[in-house]
Parts: sequence; C-alpha cells; structure tokens
Amino acid sequence: RCYLIGVSGGRDSIALLDLLLGFGYEKLVVCHLDHRLRDAASRADARFVEKVARNLGLDCEIGSVDVGALAKRSKLSIETAARFARLAFFVEVARRRRCSRIFLAHHADDLVETALLNLFRGAGPGGMAALRQVSIHRVGKTKLTIIRPLLAVWRKEIDGYIRQQRLEFREDKTNARLDSSRNRIRHRVLPNIGKTFGRDVRRPIWRTAVIWADEEALLDSML
Repeated sequence: RCYLIGVSGGRDSIALLDLLLGFGYEKLVVCHLDHRLRDAASRADARFVEKVARNLGLDCEIGSVDVGALAKRSKLSIETAARFARLAFFVEVARRRRCSRIFLAHHADDLVETALLNLFRGAGPGGMAALRQVSIHRVGKTKLTIIRPLLAVWRKEIDGYIRQQRLEFREDKTNARLDSSRNRIRHRVLPNIGKTFGRDVRRPIWRTAVIWADEEALLDSML
C-alpha cells in the first residue's frame, strides 16, 4: 500500500517518518510544501527534506505556495491560509499518485493548543475535537484519509525519541515568536493557566478533546 507522509523537516515529522520506516512502511511518498514565509530558511527546509527522502530511497514531492499572498487575498490568518494550502497540496499529490492516505505528525500538544484556539473562537465540541486520529476529507472527486498516529504522544516524548535516535531535523525559529495565536497559547496562556492551578492542565484538556471527538464520531455514525 502507498502512503503519503507530510514532512516539514521539523522534529515531529522527522520522528514520525523514522517510526513508520521502523514499523515496515516502505511505500512512503514524502510530501513537503514550501510556504515561502521565511525566504532562504524555507528553501533550506525543502532541500533538507528532499535530501532526507533521497537518502532513505523514498519518493519525494515538493510544492511551493506564497502563503502570505494567499492569506492577504483570501482575508485569512497566515495559519489558516497555510492549512488550506497544505491540504490542497496533499490532495493534488494524492490524486496524481493515486494514493488516498496520508500520515501527519500532529501530537498531543497540538491537540491541546488547537482545542483552546477553537474554544476561544466560540467553537462547539466538533471544533474542540478538530484534530482526530483518523479523518476523511473530500475535495472534488478525491477522498483523502488523514492519519495522525502521534496524537496521544507529547512533545517532550518526541524530543526524547529524537535524541535517542540521533535524528537530524530543521528548527523553525518562528515557533518561539509570539506573533501568532498558537504560539501565544503555547508559550503564554497554557503556562499561566498551569501556574494558576498549580498543575499541568494540558492532560485534562487533551482528555476532554478526545472525549468530544469520540462523541462526534458516535453522532456521525448514528446520523
């Protein structure tokens, strides 16, 4: 079976790629979209991913979209425009490669941050459970199944795996900046909530999001 895998070059997707190869997934097509948001660094990420795929003997698909221009034209946030651009790229590769499944490296911390983001935007349970281990997207005649195996794995566990396996990856310096809502939730909101309650609040938020995802899946099956 052929599977696509989204690889940014960061630690999460590099760890997922290594894990999948270890589990015997050999027919992987590495997919990377250059968002053209960080100039030379973005191009270096693409070259790095291409090199990783070549060294592993895997096929590689590299795309490029000016996400900044797309966001301005569509009146969307950079993050939302990037998400739409990635999905469109993945669907196009899936159609061309006749491969209907893709692995993505979203992890437990991503689920917590996304749940809070959507909660603050007024979303219901479905929005809070926006990241699911398996979800299906239909674009035109193409059906793409998204699989997120790391959704119950925490960022610090991925860091430990990267160190243990001595894997090379690319560090996105924009992850430390506070000009995006997600980064503010990651670096400011969650630590402050944890400090206020005197405990790690990420696990109960994660558990709630998982429960709501299960409830949404049950309601979908009943409908």
